[in-house]
Amino acid sequence: MSSAAAVPVPVARSGRTVRRVAIIALVWFVVAVVFVTQNYLGVVTRHEKPRWLFVAGLEFEYWLTFFAFTPFFAFMARRFPVGGVRTASALWAHAIGGVVFALVQPVASDALQYVTLALVSGTGNPPEGRLAGMVARYPVLAVIALWKYVVIIGVYHAIDYYRKYREHELRAAQLESRLAAAQVGALRMQLQPHFLFNALNSAAALTLSEPARAHDVLAQLGALLRETLDSGADADVTLAREVDFVDRYLAIERVRFEERLAVRFEIPEDVRDALVPSLILQPLVENAIHHALAPLASARTLIIRAGTQGDLLHLDVEDDGPGLPPNWTFSESARTGLANVQARVNLAGEVHRPIEFRSQHGQGLCVRITLPLRRAGGTAR
Repeated sequence: MSSAAAVPVPVARSGRTVRRVAIIALVWFVVAVVFVTQNYLGVVTRHEKPRWLFVAGLEFEYWLTFFAFTPFFAFMARRFPVGGVRTASALWAHAIGGVVFALVQPVASDALQYVTLALVSGTGNPPEGRLAGMVARYPVLAVIALWKYVVIIGVYHAIDYYRKYREHELRAAQLESRLAAAQVGALRMQLQPHFLFNALNSAAALTLSEPARAHDVLAQLGALLRETLDSGADADVTLAREVDFVDRYLAIERVRFEERLAVRFEIPEDVRDALVPSLILQPLVENAIHHALAPLASARTLIIRAGTQGDLLHLDVEDDGPGLPPNWTFSESARTGLANVQARVNLAGEVHRPIEFRSQHGQGLCVRITLPLRRAGGTAR
């Protein structure tokens, strides 16, 4: 079994090597085709008779030497990257490497072309004047080769920098996503015990005086906790599901408040598929009940409303309680529930929109949160 499992490893590496060599060959082939086309058009422009095979053959042989030197280019670019604290030494290394390549490449290219011409002409003697011409053109060819070395190394570094930039972007996005998920998880862990303790306190208050109702509260609480566990770690749920969760929570409170608690949901059908952070409404409803409806016998109405404005979704929780105290401020007075809601609203979109409080003392309170309008299934408006 062990020997069989080891076989695919070298095969996979060999396959990757073949693909890499094929891609490199294709790149140099395209470069050669570009210059062949350029040379051919130059011949046609001068009204000369084109020798297509001759022009193409010599050009392809010229660029074949660059293909052969590709491992050298790759070694120099990887071994001596330009940038950072060693830029000066890298530039010196590339200067030496470029000079070596510039001295060797024209000789290698001319030798390959000489062999080809000798084979085509059927004689071992070079064409007349070829050697003298090569000596005369050698300095120019060497400078051209040096310039092309610089361009090749520059292109390699540009591609490498772009690849590293994309990898850095991907890692940053992954880290940001994981951070957001961790923050959402932490906020959920803070919120759920907060709600649980309040619900258990409601049941405990009824245990001695009205045990039957306390039993109903605990039964409703069990159903609500099952719903919470079934939702798993979902950061977002549909508004319909969130409203259903709040309705289950209110069923617990109705046992305590009886006819005093009147709840009205104003949720249009066209926004019920909107995505919202899970457990985003329950803390607002809980605050309205325990800070507005419970202390004041005359307060009894709770309205949960949703609406859209362009690409925004508004969620309102309104009560007819005493409203906010005159000197109340979010930064100094907001407790765990509201702080969690604001934090989750911030995580829901790029633009952080603060919770709005619309209150007139003695005439109730409307709490509004604003979220980006996103639909289940990935669509947005």
